[in-house]
Amino acid sequence: MSHFDSADPPTHSSIPGRAIHVYPPQPDAVNVYQRSMAAAYAQLGLQVVPMTMESMLQTPLKHYDRVVINWPEIRVLNARGGVSLPRWVYVNLWLRWVRSRCRQLVFVLHNHYAHDTTGAAQRATRALVERTRGLADRVVVHAPRLEGWDARHRYVPHPLYPTAAPENGTAFTASLGALEHCYLVFGVIAEYKRLHELLDCWPAEQPLLLVGKAQDAGYVDRLNAIIARRRLSPAVRVMPGFVSESEAALLLQRCKATLLLHDSAEMIASGSFFHAISYGATVLVRDRPWYQHIRSEFNQFHSFEDLPALVRRVAADEVARLDVEAVRAEATAAFGQRRLEQALRAALD
Repeated sequence: MSHFDSADPPTHSSIPGRAIHVYPPQPDAVNVYQRSMAAAYAQLGLQVVPMTMESMLQTPLKHYDRVVINWPEIRVLNARGGVSLPRWVYVNLWLRWVRSRCRQLVFVLHNHYAHDTTGAAQRATRALVERTRGLADRVVVHAPRLEGWDARHRYVPHPLYPTAAPENGTAFTASLGALEHCYLVFGVIAEYKRLHELLDCWPAEQPLLLVGKAQDAGYVDRLNAIIARRRLSPAVRVMPGFVSESEAALLLQRCKATLLLHDSAEMIASGSFFHAISYGATVLVRDRPWYQHIRSEFNQFHSFEDLPALVRRVAADEVARLDVEAVRAEATAAFGQRRLEQALRAALD
């Protein structure tokens, strides 16, 4: 049982006797977010039915009560990250068909456009997101500030993540060394995160770990070249590869602070943020609108305006480490299962 399961029991209030069809299919072994949302739907008395676009089209005359749609914009991308015209047409027609076959269409707005897209692909996925919003009866948003959006939009807290006990006996953790003064960038190592810009200005001799999966070996080489050119080693290391949840727990709880470098004014929510605070990590984020607004719900994190400001604070040792249990307690109060279920019930009524 996780920390949050024991600290925050379910409400057991229910929306009786109704099925809720959810796209994309869930739960699965990878998308913890989908599993958490499925558990919350079930606690409300809803029968959660995973679905695919293709499975629904096998029964074209069937009517549905509620359909929840997540990330339709991802479905139109091809392997190169561009937009496939046949997929674009298919998804748009499917959305209109779903709208005609269900009583309530719920769209969970995760992004304004598909991650890591630019140019025509970004414009096309933005248009698809807007079209889905226009078709929906309810738009669930993990952003507490809804000014300027119509009454269909409802704030629902982003779920916290199940937690694992820190593991200190693996070859990976043995290679880490002391972590108390070390900063952490955890997650996918990819160019769109602009990690090269961080390394170009990071203070020499200040410990920093970049840990996570990396599909682009060339980008990892580029980061290591910056480390070599600026003579940041051994204080700064790039560690690409799989990290278990227990190893992640150790990193998030032992490192001085976790850096989140998202730089979009349009960001709606950050899964990395909720993963980190689920473990009670001290988080240091760019001061962008979503983080400013989320302070109305949760205030246990630090922020910086830009990379020069971050570097000044790190070099001057001005980043205070927050208490792990205090962060976890406030996170549970703001985003735990009870709050999630209450908000979902209100959103679906």
